[in-house]
Amino acid sequence: MMNKHQKIAQCFSPAAFIHDTEENYLAIEMLIREQEIGGLTFFSQSPFSRCQL
Repeated sequence: MMNKHQKIAQCFSPAAFIHDTEENYLAIEMLIREQEIGGLTFFSQSPFSRCQL
């Protein structure tokens, strides 16, 4: 059974980028382990690189 914190965390699905930095991968891992987020949304490129096209 999930507590209130876990139920709220399941609502979050932060962006993860395929070609991201190691620092960002570690930050995402921390969110999964410590905050028990619900999932990830993967993108192939950042919105900033898309704007440069």
